[in-house]
Amino acid sequence: MERLLGLRVAQPAQVEEVAHRERTSTIDLPVAVERAGGDEDLARELAGMLLEEAPRWLEDLSASQAQGDTALFTRTAHTLKGSADHWGARRAFELAKDLERRGRTGDLSGVGRIVDELCAEYALLLDDLGRFRTGRAP
Repeated sequence: MERLLGLRVAQPAQVEEVAHRERTSTIDLPVAVERAGGDEDLARELAGMLLEEAPRWLEDLSASQAQGDTALFTRTAHTLKGSADHWGARRAFELAKDLERRGRTGDLSGVGRIVDELCAEYALLLDDLGRFRTGRAP
């Protein structure tokens, strides 16, 4: 599945942790629409862009971690952090912020679990964005 979708597959512990949480929307729609100038159609277009780009960013994050490429890791974590912030996805934002901070230190040891958690959170975020984009409430 990882190869076909281009996404890192979360470990069972991360999936279970996310699944057991009460499922509420990961996004803050009023804030996201406001950040799109109050234009809901533009917000839907931005959601579509993130739906296209995020899988590649998550793959870049995993690959840069595996390769020890701290520069790419840090830039990618920063990008994921900004996107999560735009949509009000607080948990994804905090995880990406932590990864960015760790990347800046130049030491990626011990970040694997956090990367897995971020991938699981982004799976929820992308699901919510897909619902929003197609007119179904997240």
